[in-house]
Amino acid sequence: MSITIDANLSVIQNKLSISTARMAMYAEKSVDEIIESEAKAGNNKALKFAKELSSNPQNLIKAFSLDDPSQKLAILQEMNEKDIMEIMPNIEKEGLMLGLNFFTQEKMLYLLEDAPIEEVVNMSLEVLPLQQILDMIPSKELDKFVENKDLDKNLVLNFIDKLDPEVLAQMIETVTGVPLNDANLDPQAMTKMIAGFDKDTYLDAMVAMDSDAKRSLIAMMSKKEPEILQLFDAKNYTKSLALLQKPDMMKGTVALEPETMVEMLSNLPKELLAIVATQIDTKEFAEVLIKKHQDLLAEMIAA
Repeated sequence: MSITIDANLSVIQNKLSISTARMAMYAEKSVDEIIESEAKAGNNKALKFAKELSSNPQNLIKAFSLDDPSQKLAILQEMNEKDIMEIMPNIEKEGLMLGLNFFTQEKMLYLLEDAPIEEVVNMSLEVLPLQQILDMIPSKELDKFVENKDLDKNLVLNFIDKLDPEVLAQMIETVTGVPLNDANLDPQAMTKMIAGFDKDTYLDAMVAMDSDAKRSLIAMMSKKEPEILQLFDAKNYTKSLALLQKPDMMKGTVALEPETMVEMLSNLPKELLAIVATQIDTKEFAEVLIKKHQDLLAEMIAA
C-alpha cells in the first residue's frame, strides 16, 4: 500500500520542463508514472530527477512539501515505533517539551520518579520555592536525609551552629540524658560537643533535631552544596509538583535533559509519538528518509 501524500506537481513540472498542457495529462498520475512517461518520451531530465528524489534532500523537500507537518505525519505514520524513536533525538528541546504535554499530570509524575534525581530536583526548583518543597517533606524523610551516609558531616557542622541554641541543646540532651544549663548554650561549644560524638550518637542527635530545624539546616547547606537536595527520593519532589496545575508544573520541564525527555516520550502510543516527531527539522527529516527509508520513498513516488 502506498503512502497517501500529495506531491507538489508544480515543482515536478518545473524540474522536468513540462508544459502546462502536457502536465494536465498527468493530473491523476503518480510521480513515478510521470517520470516513467517522460523518460519514455525522451525527456532526459526525468531519470536524473528520479535519482535526485532519492538522494537530494532539498529536491525531496520541494517535491513533497515536507515542510508541511501534515505531509511529515503521513510518512511518519507508516514507520514503526522503533524508527520513530530513532528520530526523536533530532528534535529540538522545545519540541520535546511540547510532546510531554500529551501525558496526563498523573503519568508525568509517575515517569519523573524514574528520571535522574538531579533533573527532578531542578525541575521542582524551576516552579516551586525550596522552602515550600521542604515544608511538605515528612519528618520520616527528613530523618532519612540526615542519616544518609552521603551527607558530609563537615558540611553539617559548618552550618549547625547557625540554628537556635535551644535546638542544639535538645539534640545533646536527648542523646546524653544530661540537661544543659544556660551557661552551656554557646552554639560553637555545643557544635564542638556534637562533632565529638561517636558515629551512632551523632546520628541519633541528628534525628533528634526538630523537624523545622532540619528543614532550615538543609536550606542553608543547599546554598553551598545544591547537590545535597538529590539525597531525597524523587517522590518527595513529585508530591510537591502534584499540587500545581498541570500548565504550571510543565513549565519546569525546561530543566529536564533532552535524553530524559526522549526516554519519557517512548511511553506515548505510536500515534502521538508520530505527531511529536513532525517537529523534526525538515532537512534532517529528508536526510533520514534518504539514508534509512528508501522503501518509504519508493512508496511516496509511486503514490
